[in-house]
Amino acid sequence: MLSGTAPNFKYILGEDALKKVEDLASTSSDFSRYIIEFVYGDIYEREKLSHRDRELAVVASMLGRGVLTNGFRLHIKGMLNVGWTHEELIQIFIHLFSYVGFPTCLDAIIILKELMDAESETLSTN
Repeated sequence: MLSGTAPNFKYILGEDALKKVEDLASTSSDFSRYIIEFVYGDIYEREKLSHRDRELAVVASMLGRGVLTNGFRLHIKGMLNVGWTHEELIQIFIHLFSYVGFPTCLDAIIILKELMDAESETLSTN
């Protein structure tokens, strides 16, 4: 349904995120369309910043606001999808804890560990 309107959405956030946004369309087709067409179409397709830079900006912003929800998890996966390593993410969280708070960054590292564990489990079952 929405997958053809912003080709980088699926590349950055993955198939699961695309399914979540498409499912959201049953509740609000406008909101779902705005995410795909405006955020990942108009905003993410602007020149000058790489997808890697954009994902760093999103995750740092979410950390600064203490927003460690499903969207945060999706963007952590997005950072990995666009080339960040697990170790680089840990270093970012360590760097930010004096700015956004130790508990928030501790939660971010725990979320990263959960994602890493799930990734390892998926790899070991395939």
